Amino acid sequence: MEIGNAHQKTRTNLYWLLSGFATFVYLLIVSGLMTVPGVEPATKLFLLSFAALLLALPIVIGIWRFGDTDTPISAYPVGPIIGVVLMLQFALSLVQVFAQVLILMRRG
Repeated sequence: MEIGNAHQKTRTNLYWLLSGFATFVYLLIVSGLMTVPGVEPATKLFLLSFAALLLALPIVIGIWRFGDTDTPISAYPVGPIIGVVLMLQFALSLVQVFAQVLILMRRG
């Protein structure tokens, strides 16, 4: 087995594992924040920031060296779908973090 192929397989497996884990944690945090009343804005900010960082990992791994090699995010047919879902979750978590920062600033 070539080193490049082993590296590509490890990278692809890491992309899929982190994608599933990040999506699970994101959904767990968002559903927890929506169902539990009385969560402080600072706690929401911390949890949403953690989810955003966790979602950024598989995106970076998936698009690393996009033009040079076959990237996991471009593996047809499921790779682009998972990439779009991760990017949408990441964008939504950034919007939620920004909203929590505005709430904290308004409270003083």
